[in-house]
Amino acid sequence: WSGRTDASVNYASEQFDVAFDVNGNWLTKTEDKTTTLVAIDRITDSHKETEDKDLGASLMLRYLHHKKLEIGAFASYQHLWPKSDLISEIIAQQYTDNAYYLSSESELNYSGNHVLNLSTYFDWILGKSGSKLSFSYNFYQKRDDNTSNVSSSVNRGYELPLRFSHFTNESSYRIHSARLDLSTPLSAATTFNSGVSYTNIKNEANTIAEGGSIDVSYLVPPDPTNYSHEENILAGYLSFQHSFSKQLKAMAALRYEHTGDSQDYLIETDTQYDHFYPTLSLNYHSDHGEQIGAAWAMSVARPNFYDLNPLTVYESAYDTSQGYPFLTPSYENRVEVRFNSHHGFYVNLYYSHGKDQIDWITVCNLLNNTSTSPANIYKSDKTGLYINYNHRFSQWMNIIADGELFYYDAETYPVDYDYWILNYSGYRDSKRLNGWGKRFAVNSDLFLNRQHSLILNTRYDQWLDDYMGMTKIDAYGYFTFALRYSLMNDRLKLSLTAVDPFCQHIKDKTMKYYSYQKVHTNLHSHYIGLTATYSLGGKKVRQINHEFKDSEQHRAEQQ
Repeated sequence: WSGRTDASVNYASEQFDVAFDVNGNWLTKTEDKTTTLVAIDRITDSHKETEDKDLGASLMLRYLHHKKLEIGAFASYQHLWPKSDLISEIIAQQYTDNAYYLSSESELNYSGNHVLNLSTYFDWILGKSGSKLSFSYNFYQKRDDNTSNVSSSVNRGYELPLRFSHFTNESSYRIHSARLDLSTPLSAATTFNSGVSYTNIKNEANTIAEGGSIDVSYLVPPDPTNYSHEENILAGYLSFQHSFSKQLKAMAALRYEHTGDSQDYLIETDTQYDHFYPTLSLNYHSDHGEQIGAAWAMSVARPNFYDLNPLTVYESAYDTSQGYPFLTPSYENRVEVRFNSHHGFYVNLYYSHGKDQIDWITVCNLLNNTSTSPANIYKSDKTGLYINYNHRFSQWMNIIADGELFYYDAETYPVDYDYWILNYSGYRDSKRLNGWGKRFAVNSDLFLNRQHSLILNTRYDQWLDDYMGMTKIDAYGYFTFALRYSLMNDRLKLSLTAVDPFCQHIKDKTMKYYSYQKVHTNLHSHYIGLTATYSLGGKKVRQINHEFKDSEQHRAEQQ
């Protein structure tokens, strides 16, 4: 059983708007997985049950001093209580002919994840020229505390004593971000945009081992760990938008970033680097509604904090994962050509090249224990064609179909990491993964009454082959159904949803690493859900929101 609840109040006057929201969620998930390490003939069957619970509240304020000045503030708090239980059974063929059986039970309890987000902004229209000055400040803080209890047993024809470990991982992320933007027309055809931003990030993590039975090395609790990381990012950008005619427009932009990165883990490091990120685009809009565009851009992707933190997490007593503190940013170049037709067609032809990209790598030692950790391990090239078609066939039906075909080519770097998990000679030789990726989806709305208040939505997603990092994902797909009914002049809304009712969401993956892995996962994503929403009060109250453009906050959310 899962559910969610949400209540919101919105108030609007001539100058002052308020939006307050309280929400909660509880979600149960089940996953069954079989992992085969081909190189050493080890098979692991695991069953994982997860409970996710959270409760949050948010407050948004907006004050219109006059038509040219808007001031706002936002505050939110969220408390989360996730819990996972994992049972693993392993049949391992060691480097001799003697097979043995391992079993493990793991429990991961989060004593409380706290997320606090505070923001403020102003937008000011300057004079009669239409120039706009915008400022925003964001504060974000997240704290994760989780306690693990791990036990294991070994059977070589006779039972060995039960072994267990108990430890706590703690992490804390804080982000301060300030940004100032200016947009001003230089002429009737040219607009100039500029801006500067500063971001300070502090990331701290530690492990507290609280004992356990460790009579042999099959189960070793993590050593006490203290890790601190700080980033300071100063960025500035300039862009010009020019209209050559009513139909033809161009944009050129250049972004500069100076980043200081310091860490304290095993050794103290301090790194400074500078980078430029240009962007060019050209768009043509015909009088008949067609649009043609071309763009080129360079971008950066910094490691998520979870990937950086060197905290040990047990997937089982014999399978651990942990971050790698010395990851570096990844870079990507992307070129694309777009076409929009007024008949509902959208086509995108693209090419992207990435370098220093991050993927998680699994290695296995002589005791059949595995360790998984991220690394800047590969580069990739991806060339693809994406097509979307949206058409209203009659007053009773609307269909959206989209599909993608791409060729993917990735190669690992022949590197030798000086790190206890990744210092394996197998990474000195590069590995290659390439092939054609294919997917499509069909989404239809069927209007079941004349008022269009009763709608049946049917969607089917199919992946024929997919590639991600150094992993190939075989074909899988699933259906989604939703019946929506609007009553009482749109005040009462009912929705009945069924996701994956035919239990199709099963993934088979092949990972090209030091030890080849084949993973078969049943995500048990099928469910039926009923949602009811009722609205009181005035229907014309303004719904307020604001985009704060904080590009680093997602690094604390990804896990």
